[in-house]
Amino acid sequence: MKKINKYNALVMVVFTIRVNCASADDILAISVVPIITSEVTSSDKHSLYGFTDKELKAVQFVQLNWSNLTADMAKGQGENLAVIADFLQVKPAQKPVFYTLSKVKFSLLLPSSKTTPEQLIKNFKLEVGKLSKV
Repeated sequence: MKKINKYNALVMVVFTIRVNCASADDILAISVVPIITSEVTSSDKHSLYGFTDKELKAVQFVQLNWSNLTADMAKGQGENLAVIADFLQVKPAQKPVFYTLSKVKFSLLLPSSKTTPEQLIKNFKLEVGKLSKV
């Protein structure tokens, strides 16, 4: 029996997705989320960007809610921003500061139109780390 390596498995997943999707929009709706999670183990920390399980879920949430989240960040309030605060385990007393930070440091958190969800969460983690020192 032939062994299946990660590359072949990924090609099979992509092929399966393409066959079962009616349009490009369907493919985009599926996104990279299943591919990212397929490499995840049950440990607390992962080699993928050094994220915890909750942070990986935050990345997935960002992928699925990008437009709404960035709108909330620009306003410094909103449901999607509150979810990110929870994923990043921002303490309740620090949440108002976190929300203001997302608005004031918007261009630092999202430095370009090519910023990825992983980079956004990494940038948030850096800022949340600074909050805990205050």
